[in-house]
Amino acid sequence: MIGLPVIKVEGSKINILILLSKKECSLCNLAEDMVLKNIKENDWSLKKVDIENDLNLFDEFKYKIPVLHRPDNNTYIYWPFPLSKLKKFLT
Repeated sequence: MIGLPVIKVEGSKINILILLSKKECSLCNLAEDMVLKNIKENDWSLKKVDIENDLNLFDEFKYKIPVLHRPDNNTYIYWPFPLSKLKKFLT
C-alpha cells in the first residue's frame, strides 16, 4: 500500500490526502471536486496520483478508483462515498 508521512510546515501539521485516479475518469473528477470542497477549512492537502504511472498501483486499484487514501493512519475510502462518510473519514 501507499505510505506518505504527515508533513510539518512552520510548526503546524498539514495532513496529506492521496486521490488515486487515472486520466479521463469522470468519477475521479467528481471525487476530487467533493474532496476539495470539504478540505478548504482544514489542514489537509490533496495529492492526485495517476495509477497508470505505477504498475503496482494499477494492479491493485484499477477496478476500485477513485480511492481516497489517508496516509497518516493508512486508511482508504472507496467510491462512491457520501458526504457524511467523507467528513467522518477526515476526522
